[in-house]
This record gives sequence, C-alpha cells and structure tokens, in this order.
Amino acid sequence: MKKFFLLFPTFYFLFFSFLSSSFAQTIYLPTETFSQYLPTVKIHAFSLDDNDNLTAQSLGSGTLINNQGVILTNNHVIQNLYYEEQTHDAFQICLTKSNDIQNPICEFTASVIARNITLDLALLKIESTDIRGNNLNFNFYLPYDNSAKPQVGNKISVLGFPDTGGKTLTVTEGIISGFININNISYIKTDADISFGNSGGTTVDNNGNLIGIPTYISTSYSSESLGYIFPIAEAKTWINENINSKIITNEIANANLKTLMLSFINANETGYYKNFFPPYEINIINNWKIGNSLEDAFDQNNLYGYSSANSIVIYPIKPEKNSFLSISIYIQDYGYSVTLDDIIRDLSEYLYDDEKLNYEKTNFNQKFPAIKQTESYEDWWYSDGDIINTISYHIPYGDKVISISYSYNENDQLAEVDEILSSFKIDMSAINFEEITYLENKNPNIKVSLPENLSDWYLTDGSYKQENANFFSADFGNKKNSNFYLSIYNAEYSDQNHQENFDLFKQDTLNYATQADSEFLSQGKIIIDGFEGFYLKTKYDYEYYDPTIEITTYINLNKTNYLVIYFSIDEKSYDKEITNLRTVLKNIKLNNNGVGKYLVPSFYAEINENLSDIKNYIYQENIKNLDKIKIFGEKSPISFQPAEPLSRKDFIVWAVKSLGENEDFQNFEKLYMGCEKDCLKDVDYNKNNGMYIAFAQKKGAITGVEIDGEKYFLPEKQISLTAAIKVLFELYDYEVWSAPSFIDWYIPYLQLAYKTNILPYGVNDVSYLLTRGEGAYMIDMLRNDKL
Repeated sequence: MKKFFLLFPTFYFLFFSFLSSSFAQTIYLPTETFSQYLPTVKIHAFSLDDNDNLTAQSLGSGTLINNQGVILTNNHVIQNLYYEEQTHDAFQICLTKSNDIQNPICEFTASVIARNITLDLALLKIESTDIRGNNLNFNFYLPYDNSAKPQVGNKISVLGFPDTGGKTLTVTEGIISGFININNISYIKTDADISFGNSGGTTVDNNGNLIGIPTYISTSYSSESLGYIFPIAEAKTWINENINSKIITNEIANANLKTLMLSFINANETGYYKNFFPPYEINIINNWKIGNSLEDAFDQNNLYGYSSANSIVIYPIKPEKNSFLSISIYIQDYGYSVTLDDIIRDLSEYLYDDEKLNYEKTNFNQKFPAIKQTESYEDWWYSDGDIINTISYHIPYGDKVISISYSYNENDQLAEVDEILSSFKIDMSAINFEEITYLENKNPNIKVSLPENLSDWYLTDGSYKQENANFFSADFGNKKNSNFYLSIYNAEYSDQNHQENFDLFKQDTLNYATQADSEFLSQGKIIIDGFEGFYLKTKYDYEYYDPTIEITTYINLNKTNYLVIYFSIDEKSYDKEITNLRTVLKNIKLNNNGVGKYLVPSFYAEINENLSDIKNYIYQENIKNLDKIKIFGEKSPISFQPAEPLSRKDFIVWAVKSLGENEDFQNFEKLYMGCEKDCLKDVDYNKNNGMYIAFAQKKGAITGVEIDGEKYFLPEKQISLTAAIKVLFELYDYEVWSAPSFIDWYIPYLQLAYKTNILPYGVNDVSYLLTRGEGAYMIDMLRNDKL
C-alpha cells in the first residue's frame, strides 16, 4: 500500500536539500573539466520576526532558466508556512561550480517576481552582483523552452539539494516510469532517488534538456519510492506570462540578509566579528572559526547550528574527539526595557519542578552587568552520558538580552575560550530603546494605545509590508506571563461574498470555530468606536501545558477590511487579565476617533457544569456573566430555564444586585430598616429580596399597581419589556428625556434602549413579556455599557 506525501494531506513537498554526486553531461552536471557555475541552485528562505530578525524557514532547490538571472522553483519553497497569501521575506542563493560541488558559494540573494499557488510554481530573480559587489554573468542557465518530449523508459537525471546529501549538490539517475494526473497536470513519475529539499530543482533528459521540476514524493510500506516531476511543457505558458514581472523585495529583510552574509565572510577572513546591532565585537583566534548561522541553520548534521540567523557560534576548526567546546552568542528581544531581575524571573519560569536555577549577578569582563547562569547535564545524544557544563552570561541591553554561553566537558581546555571571551566588548551608550505606548494606522484608521495603569503590559509594533501592501499589527505582551498574548491587526476579506455580507462572514466563522479542535465556549456582540462585530471564546486543553482561553474578535471596518483582536491566556490567569483586556479594547479608536459607541462584553470565564440548560442558548454568555458575580445566588443554579417567563420580583432583584459596588446602594443597604413609607401590600420587606425591591422604589424604578385603593407589587407577574427598561435606566441613573405629556411614558426609555443596544434580538413590541434569558441579557448589556 502506497503512501503519498504532500505538505498537506496526500503528498509531501520535497523541502530540505543537501547532496553528493553523479553525472551524465557537462555544463548541467558536475565535471572536473569546467569551473562554470551549474544552473541548479540552492535556496535558503528566511522570514523577519517582529523585531526584524531573520529566522530560517525553508530550504529547497531551483533552476536558472535565462540569462537575466531568473530561477524557476516550487511555490511551496518560498511560501509562508502559515499564510499562503504571503511569501518568506528574504532568499539566499547558493551556486555550485561544476568542478567543486563540495563547496557551494552562498554569496547571492534573490527576490520574488511571480508565483502560482495552484500550479505550485514560483519565479525568483538573482541580483546581478554578489554581496562583495562583484558582477555576475548568468550565462550558465538551462533553457526552459525546448522541444523535449519525455517518454516512458527515458533516462533522466535529477539535481538538487536533498536532506540525504549534506550541504552539497546531489545528482541521482533513474527512468521515467509513467505519468499521473494531479490537479489536471500530467506529472512525470520516476524511480530516481528524490528526497526533501529536491523541491523546485532540476530534471534533465539524456540530451540535457530541462524536462521538469521535482515536486512530490510517495513511499510505500515496502520502502518503494517514486518521485513526481512537474513537466516543464505545462509550465511554459505561465513562465512566459510572468518572467518579466516586477520584482517584489522586502527591503529590510534583504538588507539584513546581506549584512549578515558579509559579516560571517569577513569574520573568518579577518579573525574579527562585528555585529551591527547590538554593536558588539569579538575576536576569532587561530584554529577557531565562526559558524555561518544562515547556512548552518539548514544543516541537519551541524552540531552547532541555530534556527535563528540572529546568533553566532564559534568553535575549533579541528575539535578534539568527544569535545563539546564551543561559544555561542545570541540575541533575544523582549519588547520592553529589560532588567537583571527580569532575566532571573524568565530563567526561573522554564525550570522543571525539581530543578534549581544556579545564578549570580556579576559584571562580565569586569564591565558589563550580567546574570551568570551555570548548568550541567548528562549527554546521551552525542556521547555515552558525558557531563556537559554550560556557563552563560546574560547581558541586558535596552529591550534586548545578549547571551554569551560556552559548553565544555571535563577534558576540554578552556584557555582559548577565556582568550576569546576576554575580547568581547559592546557599546552600551548605543542603547536607544523607547517603550511604545501608542500605534496608529492610516488606512484603515486604527489607533491602539497602552493604558498607563497596565504596568506589566508592553506594546510592540508587529506591522509589516508584504507584496507592496502594508499590514498593521499592534502586539501586547505581559512581562510576568509568557502565556499571555494579545494582537490587534487589520485583515482583508478573501471571499468576495463576505465583503458584501458581514453576517455571512460571521456565520462562516462560527461554523469553522465549532468544528475546530477546541471547546467552543460562547460568542456575542461587540462594538468598538461605533463599528459592530462579534467575538468567539474557545478553550484549548493540552497534554503537557495549562489549558488556554482564547477570545477572537472581528470588527467590520469597511467592504474590504476587518479588524481582528486575538487574545490568548492560560486559564488560571484569565480572571486577572480580562478586565485589563476590556480596558485596552475601550481605548481602540477607529474612524470615529473614540467618540463612537463602545459595547465591550465582560468576557467572564466559564463557571462550572451547572447552568446545564443554557449550552448553545443565544444569551448563554450573558447569563454566565451574571452568574459569575453571583446575581442568581452564592451557588450557580443547576438549571436556569432561559425560555420560561421572567417574574417582576426576579428581574428587580437581579437588576439591583448587578449594581455591585454602587455607592448609592451600599449606603442604602447599611441604613436599611425595612419599609418606612409607600409600602407595597404584597412585599415582605423583612426578607432579603424585600430590600432590593425597596431600593428600586427609592430610585423610582417601580411604583406598584393600585388595586382597590392599595398598592401591590405583583411579584410573580411576568415583567413587560417597557417595565424592564424603565427599571434598568432608573437604577443605573441614566438621564431620561422629559417628554411632553402627549408622548407615551415609555417612549423616552425605549429610545434609550435602542441607543444602548440592550433590546433582545427581534423584540420591538412594547407589550412584549420577557423570558428569563432575555431579562438576563438586558441586565448584562446595560451593565457592560456602564462599565
């Protein structure tokens, strides 16, 4: 039984790439005769993080197809791993000389000019000069427009950089075993050995004609393997239409990539490494070298490699057997001004229960304030349980921490390590970090600020530019909680139907959320500065981590854009931070510049397994919000009966209780001695509920019904919509219009109800009698409006 592999189910893309040798012809294949570059290239793809640091993402192959420096590859080699509408940000290109395939030259960069997700094709263009400023002649290309007609049984060669071949070019040979239709493309099947990293590479026939692009592999339980090659004949039309497209370059990422590439080259040639920022320097002594983290990040066999390009590793050129001797320097971004105590707190957070942090405050090289951390562990991966020691110095530098570490075992000599470390220096006067308190986007208008009272929160700018479009993102963090995350960003509707129908977008989003691998808790309405939207609350349970609560809010800005507010927090911290989240939401300004209406729910956490009959009920979130503040009693009721009639007594009691720490009510409660005047005949004022009814009378929220000369409350009678809105607005001290006598008494209250959006969905009949769920909704909505 065969298994097919793709990046998503069915096939695997052939990402990683490294090689050996084997050849059939000159020019296109390795040979000792010529020193010309080969047309098959290696592609290293990098992305920028929020702090403009490069991070290694994917590795693949490509083919130079014309004398203008255009490379043909697979789209999945350059596409963002999480967002298909985006590519990675920068691309390093490695060229190989035909007579020296063991030493690829990675001194070139490229930019995207076109891509097609459906065909899984992409075009890059190499810059015409290398990073040293030397001009590059592209006369080593392999033409894509040829008359080759692949047939079953033809011999072929596949060139690329698979993970099975190390860091160098690999050539494998095989035959065409057939064809297979995938997405209406007649892919070539071959038994040539293909692996991850061959993606986007070169396939030539016996005459040296480019016939296709290795794209997929399949395997079987019997270890049989087949490769699937996109035929060049089916790519020609798309290539011709796009080969002269405008270059798309992320200028920041490309500049950072070039700076790092040149710094690694210079360091090993001069014996001196200088980092751009933070501006530190360190010597590389004889018999040691600095690893190229740009390239080593993709080398599975590299003992010292890092996935982040914002790091360096210095190690002996010829290490002793079983030696672990190495020095690493890496930069960590915090987003706020870091102190030594912040570093200690963060180091402690990642300890196991039985671990102890061994640290001390010190001055590295007698000059730079730092935390010295000492660790020891048994290594069973590269040795037979050798004890490995690691000493780290963590130096705060504005919003960054520079960590200098060295590892060794008991047999390693540290004299050379000490010599290298003693040469380290950094310009502390170059710190120029200022904490962000405000971010703004012009189109669409979005203004986000950090409230002054949130001392543990910090704000960072995560905005980026992709394919000439600007995307706004304001990201919040919490200095004392690494499980906290809040991001506010604008997005574009990808479905044209959603542009015209926000309700359809909401329904589709809800349908997706209820099918996701999480517990759907609730959803509800939200208004930010006059712009309406909705939120979803979900819970994720993890095997090894604390449960997480996520709230995702969507605000409709215009026909093309919507605002996303994504909040994630560990469940045990939820109640502590949810009020702060509401504060931030109420400070977001959109087109109305903060004068529009705000309706921000309380987002209280789920209570327990009680209230069992409100699951999926339209107002379940509102009921749970009131239950959280004990409106229905000290213990949550087992059931709520949301569709049952709502009595006048229950509504009055709930409404008064919802006032919480209202000063007027607290003073009334302290002095309450029972009813003194205008007592209602059917109310027992000596019971707790009597006090709430008395307070409602005092506020003018109720006056009673006169029957045979006596005033009655009629506590069990179902409350009407108009009576309920009067109760709420009087209790919450809203200013109500003094209407002329010819206007019905309830009209001013009804107008306020429309203005504050507290009317239950579909309810507009003034004689309507409320259910328990509808009454809870109205109380919670008005309470939120006041908050």
